[in-house]
Amino acid sequence: MTLNSAAPYQFSRPPSAGNFDAQRSTEHEVDEAIGLGSRLGGNGSDVRPQDLFSWSSPGHRSISRSGTRYFSINGGVTNIVNFNQDSHGDFGDWLSGGCPQTHPYVQNAFGCAGQDSDISATSPEGINLDVIGYDLTQATNLSNISTRSFVQTGEHVMIGGFIVQGSGPKRVIIRAIGPELTQFGIPDALANPTLELHNGSGALIGSNDDWQTTILGGIITSNQVSDIQNSGHAPTAASESAIIANLQPGNYTAIVRGVS
Repeated sequence: MTLNSAAPYQFSRPPSAGNFDAQRSTEHEVDEAIGLGSRLGGNGSDVRPQDLFSWSSPGHRSISRSGTRYFSINGGVTNIVNFNQDSHGDFGDWLSGGCPQTHPYVQNAFGCAGQDSDISATSPEGINLDVIGYDLTQATNLSNISTRSFVQTGEHVMIGGFIVQGSGPKRVIIRAIGPELTQFGIPDALANPTLELHNGSGALIGSNDDWQTTILGGIITSNQVSDIQNSGHAPTAASESAIIANLQPGNYTAIVRGVS
């Protein structure tokens, strides 16, 4: 595997306006060397691993050069990224927007000068490599994802999404914090936040209002108070909310709002 020495590649970042990110280009080619790519545009007829995750709509796989195809890991329900259908690029790459790109992913069919990107566990490339068989050799622990926003009652909500990856369930605690933020100098903290958890199809699978009172339903089938306390991440105020659960791989959305 080589890069064209005559092309304006730059290994330092950020690349200047007229140069292409050499690190991104290298990652792109390595991805293809270890398994990413479609049989479309090739000489063989055998389906490649990536083609198993190519969909035109929920429940309908597509390995066609016409129409729209997208990468999905849940039967086409969630469109993670569209596949390229331009014959001037690889059909196993992602659909690319005009330059500068809003999402300059590593595996975009066409790159832009002056932009750089990397693969991560949650990027389309990282998810794709995971589902075709490249698992991490050692366990990783995600300690914390935090989102701060101004939340009020009614429709003035905060929405945060996350993805559970891998082949098995993950233990997750989700918290809606308000009063305890005042000790950090944050004014107008939400006095009584409530919490909802939705799955990838939008269905409500769990809710809480005051973490010391469990609301049964969906994935919450028993009292959660002791589990939240034992997690070491219990909210400090009784009016704050929390959900602890083993979540199957998939997309999830948490919604926080204030009690009217």
